[in-house]
Amino acid sequence: MCEQIEAPEEVEQIKKLGAAGFEVLNLWQSSMLDPHDLPFDLKNMPNIYTQFRQ
Repeated sequence: MCEQIEAPEEVEQIKKLGAAGFEVLNLWQSSMLDPHDLPFDLKNMPNIYTQFRQ
């Protein structure tokens, strides 16, 4: 088990472990909100907090 981090090197390491036959369990804990709980995709994240809040 490891912390899920959306960074290129970490994502690549997880892929390599999976390809080597290891089962890797990820736990998201890098923010107060899980990205899957947001009502929009991360690529559509508002640049202004008020828009995010609304």
